[in-house]
Parts: sequence; structure tokens; C-alpha cells
Amino acid sequence: MKRYRSTKSLLATIAAAMLAIAASWSPARAQDTYPSRQITLIAPYPPGGVVDMTARMLAEGLKEKFNQSAIVLNKAGANGMIGLTDLVKAEPDGYTLLLNNDGGLGIPPAVDPNFKFDPMKDYTPIAQVVQHGWMFIVNSGIPAKTMQEFIAYAKARPGELTFGTPGIATLPHIATELFMLRAGVKMVHVPYKGAAPALTDLIAGTVKVNVQSVPTALGQIGNERLKVLAVLNGQRLKELPNVPIMQESGLSNFVITSWLGLFGPPRLPAAIRDKISQAVVEIVQQPRFQEKFRSIGFEPVSGDAATFGKLYYADVARWKTFANENGIKLSQ
Repeated sequence: MKRYRSTKSLLATIAAAMLAIAASWSPARAQDTYPSRQITLIAPYPPGGVVDMTARMLAEGLKEKFNQSAIVLNKAGANGMIGLTDLVKAEPDGYTLLLNNDGGLGIPPAVDPNFKFDPMKDYTPIAQVVQHGWMFIVNSGIPAKTMQEFIAYAKARPGELTFGTPGIATLPHIATELFMLRAGVKMVHVPYKGAAPALTDLIAGTVKVNVQSVPTALGQIGNERLKVLAVLNGQRLKELPNVPIMQESGLSNFVITSWLGLFGPPRLPAAIRDKISQAVVEIVQQPRFQEKFRSIGFEPVSGDAATFGKLYYADVARWKTFANENGIKLSQ
């Protein structure tokens, strides 16, 4: 009996040791073998917007870098929550990732009391890819030619004008809410499932106002159905040298730019996170991809996991302060 107990104890000790070795060895092995199959990039909005465009170029780069298939899966709906929920529930193995921006992951936790995830622990920042600016655009049926004229026009019609956005709590929504607050006008919000359908309805005249990203709207420059009244950058865009910034239009300290970054699920091993992060940095630094990004209005930014993590967590705190100071809180 004593010998049996001794043997059983020895086997238990060996099993515990093997588990400990496996626990310490698995991440390293995962890093060495990753990726061994297809990578899926979730874009939580419809095709045609800045998130979708960035995800598709990044997927192309990852496919070349890793010699593995990389696809974009558009999971639009619920203001990006459908795609984000899929990411949070995904296995932390690096094969399901999500591309989103500050309007999708930085602002909602600050302004939406129903936001169901913890931005500090429910997903993993991996790398920043690009940044971009924004435009304030109106349908050409609006007679105003300048921002000052538009403000006067809107003030004379409180609650009559509609503005489209990619959804509740997105950056265009918050930017327009801030504009109304600062300019003293009132318009009606019409949320869409993405920036592209909102722009389509702006062109059609279904809605009258959009805050659109430079990459999304750049292809519509010259469209006679649209008028760009101002840009939200700190300086004029080289593509639109005659369009003033908000400060030149009478609204001081109104500068908004955005980042887009790659995220993984919670508990993503640091070894895999860093391998993906390094790959993204190297992709974005390639002259060919830099040229591609810049050609459609993005500015490439190769921020690794540590740099992007600091930016993201600081941005969540910044938007929370911003929302509290300006009394912006969503009840919808």
C-alpha cells in the first residue's frame, strides 16, 4: 500500500511538472507556428468606409507577409457591436482580429451608458495602422456656400435639417453633436450602419448633412450634389486647398482627427500579439503600402502594440473627459 501511494504521488508530481512545462512552452510554440491557417479580419461596418478600406489593404499585406490567406469579414450592425462581440468571444489564438477606429472603440465607452464591454480588458490593442481627417459636407440643395451661411440657415430652421452618421456614438455623430452645441443649431440625427450608406443618402438628398472621413469622401470631390464647407483638421487639406478649417469658419478649437488600429480578443498571448504587431508595422512602413494609403486620404502610422496601447487607453480617458465637459451623453 505504501509503495502504491509513493507511485501515485510520483505520477501526480510528474503530471504537474508536465502541465507547468506545457503552460510555459505553449505561447512560444504558438508564436513559432503562427499563422498556420487563414486569418480573419473583422470590419464591423459595411464595405466602402474607412474601416473596410483599411482592413482590405492590411489583409493584403498580412497575406504577403505570412504567406497565409487573410480575408475581411464585414459584420455590420448595432453600431459595430456585432463585430466587436464576435471578437470578444473569439479564441485568443490570433486567427480572428478586428480593425476599428476611435469612433468605434474610443468614443462609445465614454458616451454610451449601455456600452457592454470594458475597453481596458475585453480586447487587446495590437497595432495602429493609419490616421485621417474629417470633412463637414452638405447636400447641394442647401443654399449656403460657407459655414457661417450654413449656421445661419440651420438656426432659422431648428429641427428641420437631418444629418446622417455611421451610427450612434460614432465620431461623426459626436462631432456633429458638438458642432450643434457650439454653433447653437438643432438638427435631427439619422444613424446608418456605416459611413458609405450615409454618404449615399447625402448625395441623394435624403439627409442634408454629413461629417465624413477624408478617405471616404475624397472620391466624391467635384460631385455637383455635394458641398464641402469645412475640414476638421488643424490645417487645410492639400487636396482641398480652398476649403477652410473650422477655426477659419468661426468655430475655434474644433480640431478632430482619427486613428485606425488592429485589435485582438482578450487574453491574446503576448507572443502572438507581438508577432502580429511587428508584421503590421513592417507592412505599413513599406513604400508601396504608404503610397496606397496616402492615395486615398490616409496617413500611414506604424504604431506597435506598446505605442498603440498607450494611445488607445489614453484616448478612452480623453473622450470620457470630453463628453463630461461638454455634457454629451447618449440615451438612445
